[in-house]
Amino acid sequence: MDLTHIRPIHPETMKFVLESTGFQDVELKFSGPVEALMRIPPLPGSDADGGTMQEFNRGVERLNDLLYGCQDYAVIGRKSSHP
Repeated sequence: MDLTHIRPIHPETMKFVLESTGFQDVELKFSGPVEALMRIPPLPGSDADGGTMQEFNRGVERLNDLLYGCQDYAVIGRKSSHP
């Protein structure tokens, strides 16, 4: 746990650690999304130019997901009580 957020651990890394130490049914749960107002808005316009605007806006949405995704996560796994 890093409460300072100086050295955060990627969710997939934590999932791997649990799975490699014998936990099963490991799942990631994300919470704390950034407010929609903080996201980059799509550009208005038509796709009369062959879909370029739509393609650009899909790129903006991917960027939004990367930059403004959920801020918190939990990793949940089950470990058998039998060795």
